[in-house]
Amino acid sequence: MTAIKQGDSYYLSVSITLDEERLDIEMVECVEFYLNGRRKLWPDNVVYVQKTDTFQIHLTQEETFSWTQSTFIPLDIRLKFTSGDVIGLPKPLSINVSRALSKEVL
Repeated sequence: MTAIKQGDSYYLSVSITLDEERLDIEMVECVEFYLNGRRKLWPDNVVYVQKTDTFQIHLTQEETFSWTQSTFIPLDIRLKFTSGDVIGLPKPLSINVSRALSKEVL
């Protein structure tokens, strides 16, 4: 589980494995990340870092300020392969949201 404070802005690193095997990115056409009502796609607006085999999802201050404190937000992930198959990860990842005292965007 990942913890994020309201108002945070950075890249959330996500590593994906299928059947406990490293993901072969060459076989993937698209990855959908669905987080608190927002859809982000690789390769459109999510970065893949081959050196670490991680996807980097950019979170803005506005996005994280909109999240309710003391809640767990699911991060649902679906992959579309070059074969046309679409597979969703069976269990969404969970993000714990901590409250920020300041509500100002920096």
